[in-house]
Amino acid sequence: FRSAEAKLWPRTNAPRRAGVSSFGIGGTNVHAVLEEAPPEPQPQPSARRLQLVTLSARSESALQEASLNLAAFLREQPAASLADVAYTLHVGRAAWTNRRAVVASSSPDCADLLQNTPDDFSNLAGTRSVVFAFPGQGSQHPRMGASVDRSEPLYRSVADECGRAFRALIGIDPREITDPEILKQTRYAQPALFLTEYALARQWMEWGVQPAALIGHSIGELVAACLAEVFSLDDALKLVTARANAMQRCEPGAMLAASLADEDLLKLPRGVSLAALNAPGMAVVSGNFACIQAFAEGLSARGIANRRLHTSHAYHSELMEPAVDRKS
Repeated sequence: FRSAEAKLWPRTNAPRRAGVSSFGIGGTNVHAVLEEAPPEPQPQPSARRLQLVTLSARSESALQEASLNLAAFLREQPAASLADVAYTLHVGRAAWTNRRAVVASSSPDCADLLQNTPDDFSNLAGTRSVVFAFPGQGSQHPRMGASVDRSEPLYRSVADECGRAFRALIGIDPREITDPEILKQTRYAQPALFLTEYALARQWMEWGVQPAALIGHSIGELVAACLAEVFSLDDALKLVTARANAMQRCEPGAMLAASLADEDLLKLPRGVSLAALNAPGMAVVSGNFACIQAFAEGLSARGIANRRLHTSHAYHSELMEPAVDRKS
């Protein structure tokens, strides 16, 4: 129709479309079909309570300016979706050598961190690789990984898979153990650590953080080997269970982390074994309760820092030798 007056164009279930013709002189004619823009999407609440907000720039001064500009925007728009801001900065901005990152739960919180946190600039020229390092027994505690389990579907799915397998193998999902004394027991501690470390590694990989290398200590070695596809997850879970049971049956003992000089390591008393040398001056010793207690008291008397680890046995000591011959 042709009309010089504005007409109401009611919206229906389909987008509104119009044909527009332009007839030029000499046969230059154009006909275009136009469609209305889709409705503006409504911000969706994020399942994550905390957001990682990243910034980068060519120089430290430019990075500081970008930080302050973002802080000002977030203060002016406190209702802005921090999840959307974090996503746009992560995938929609170039990555320069000067970078900064803050973890925040809301836009005002993020603004405070950007404006008040001391400058933390780093020049990251070139490509940096990532190494996953998995700890051994003694680092476990009840409900470890619980917040990630609640908020991240991939972590929860992997943890559920391991939990079902361990329930069949040891009679319980390790995530259900809330008593720290029970979790000290090797038969439960090692499955709990494997489940948490493996699921967390899979979550980081899902986020796009791919390790260039995998290393681990004690039970952490099995996590690294499984992720490196040395053996399947099913075989790893069975191996972890068999290993934990064999070690559980050994004589109980204790482990002690201490700041030991080289001369101390060369004259460890009888019944005390060097379990691990984590760095110069940082060692872990292992042995029966009486020997470790006496050794700890001697170190304290000399003013040498030391602390007992949360373990039920003396791992990496001669007390573990009977586990070598056990099949299950």
